[in-house]
Amino acid sequence: MVKDIIDGIKETEAKAAGALEEARKRSAEIVAQARDEARKIIEAAHVEGKEGIKQAVTDAQTEADRKIEAIAAEEDQTRRRVTESSSGNVGKAVDFVIERMLK
Repeated sequence: MVKDIIDGIKETEAKAAGALEEARKRSAEIVAQARDEARKIIEAAHVEGKEGIKQAVTDAQTEADRKIEAIAAEEDQTRRRVTESSSGNVGKAVDFVIERMLK
């Protein structure tokens, strides 16, 4: 009877040691999975961040190009107005200069 009790205790201890070992292994697996998931999340965030930056640069370039075109169009319109307004005065100015030189 005592032997049966001792054998029962040894068997229980062996089961407990096995359960502890299994728990340790499972814990290591969970930690490894968590690290792998964290790495994947970080990589995805990195890629997403790069894509966000690329999109922001593209948007900024598009906006800059639009503003450049608007400024160029405005400058062209101003140049045309100045050319048109001054072209009528060129003949008068030439006549004025010639007249002054002849006097």
